Amino acid sequence: MGRQPWLVYGILRTVDGSSRHISAGNALFTLIGFMGIYTILAILFLFLVYREIEEVPKRPLEPLEPASEALSWKPSGSAWSPS
Repeated sequence: MGRQPWLVYGILRTVDGSSRHISAGNALFTLIGFMGIYTILAILFLFLVYREIEEVPKRPLEPLEPASEALSWKPSGSAWSPS
């Protein structure tokens, strides 16, 4: 839980809620670090997705059954069974 609820409800003043020991340079360094990590993860993700897309299937795919046969179920009593 951060400082924000204390600031919103007036328990902590805004002046007291800011950190005096963290400089703008430290915040910028942290921001650039997070951006770098997420950039590397995005590049890795795109590389892995591209590799999967380019991979050729090892065996040919079997054709699916026709839609008319797959949808030909009719009720029989209280349970569904194929016609």
